[in-house]
Amino acid sequence: MSESENENIEVPVSQLKDAQAVRNESLLDNLKIKRGDLANRETFINIPGYDEAPPIMKAKYRLLEGHEIDAIMNKVMRETKNQWDRNTLSAVDTFIASCEGIYVDIGDGSPEPHALRLPRTDKPILGYNKDLAEAMGFEAETARQTVFEIFANNELAIQQHNMKLSLWMSNTSRKVDEDFLGVI
Repeated sequence: MSESENENIEVPVSQLKDAQAVRNESLLDNLKIKRGDLANRETFINIPGYDEAPPIMKAKYRLLEGHEIDAIMNKVMRETKNQWDRNTLSAVDTFIASCEGIYVDIGDGSPEPHALRLPRTDKPILGYNKDLAEAMGFEAETARQTVFEIFANNELAIQQHNMKLSLWMSNTSRKVDEDFLGVI
């Protein structure tokens, strides 16, 4: 059959409608999958300085609600006028509020990282707190001090980590350390 003959083949309208329906169902199925991905409310993000080779330290974060972010911003704005300090402290307080635990990827091929645990009690470390400070061998009186110590007082590393967390919070379907590799 020549090209001109192919152009003149008539396809019944019912078949066209069926093909369109299949295409729409496929599109809807894909959109439903994407919506499911968007409904993801937690992620793991590698902590800078602990992310080169196993064991890789990760923080598990949850999506914050708008009123929680607003409360963080209001608190920080009352505490300091310096813009850099505001940016850094709001990042630190966001980590603290959204962190659900500290985890470690030991490179064993496990699909999920393992909860970091206190050696003396085997209790999981649930955030940037005194338990994490104790496990890491330093003293900290506040969660903020713990964050600064974990990030070795490197405010740029804090800002980089905050960018990843913020990008994930704006699109929870992303796999943070995979999707943002090379971007941040």
